[in-house]
Amino acid sequence: MKNIFSVKTPGGQWWHGEFSVRYDLFTAAKLLLGLVIVPFLLLFYVGKGLYLGAVWLFKRLNPLGSAIALRTAALWFGLCRMCKRKPKTEPASETAETPSPERETPEQGRSDRWMWWLLLLSLLVALIGTWRSCSSAEDEGEGEPTVVYDRAFDEVIVARAYLDGVQEKVSDDCPRALVGFKFINDRPVRDFDFEGMTYDQAVDVVARDWKPLVVGHLNPEVVLSKQQMAVVTLAAMRMGKAGFVRSTFLQKVNEGDLTGAGKWLLLQKADGSVYPTGNEPKQYFYVLQLLWYGDLAIGELLDFPMFSYKGIDVGSVYTIDGEYVYTPEIGDRLTRGNYPTPREALELW
Repeated sequence: MKNIFSVKTPGGQWWHGEFSVRYDLFTAAKLLLGLVIVPFLLLFYVGKGLYLGAVWLFKRLNPLGSAIALRTAALWFGLCRMCKRKPKTEPASETAETPSPERETPEQGRSDRWMWWLLLLSLLVALIGTWRSCSSAEDEGEGEPTVVYDRAFDEVIVARAYLDGVQEKVSDDCPRALVGFKFINDRPVRDFDFEGMTYDQAVDVVARDWKPLVVGHLNPEVVLSKQQMAVVTLAAMRMGKAGFVRSTFLQKVNEGDLTGAGKWLLLQKADGSVYPTGNEPKQYFYVLQLLWYGDLAIGELLDFPMFSYKGIDVGSVYTIDGEYVYTPEIGDRLTRGNYPTPREALELW
């Protein structure tokens, strides 16, 4: 790119010239911008990684681990000070310059350099270990029954509200969300003291009450989704403790036959035979089957009228062979009813 310019001197003489730019200004601006942005992005992500790693370590270090880390750092700095070589002083002439104790000779710097390399290597190993731990922290234990159970219990509350309803009042201190759970710690829910508890604390009481039964009888090698764990918990609540432990449903789940397990969401006698029931238990377990196989999500139940499943004709949702059927018409029927939704009843706005 060339530009012509003219300059007139005070004496009236004109000077003409031109100047050239070898590179396109837009390209040069982009290059300059890239050189500025890339280092900042690099620093940002490095800083973010260090910050997340520090937060992760802080959450998982117990007081003993923190004390060990601090003592290790103190020991390292102590070793640095001990290993520093003092400058040699020789009895030279009086005119010789006395070396300053603060001055570090090149030989001394090289002798201390191994300490810094050791620290750098330790930090590098720690950063790599922290990064690997942080990246896999969410995945580790994701399929463990205890972890999945804890995460699924909020969904159990929602599904239980839809299936069993939410009463107006159990006691002055009993949270409405716990209605449907008839017993807590083997005591009637009306007799349990919820005074001073928040909603989350009260839910935690119920979750801990059912946890040994559900988690204690599950095969830890079998990985369940959060919704499947909620269904297992709901089945245990409906079957009862003895019925759940001896059920074919639990046996199939522990064998890893999750497809076959859903067919055994029903009530059984002590000898394993199917317990003959009326329509309500069949309708109840039909909904659990829909949740187990993923035809419905528990989140959808939030906006279904409570007990709407009781309006379903049992003959239309099961085949002669006992296989369940789900159609858009059935789904539409579940959205209609006279009761409030779990969202309204639990005040989950």
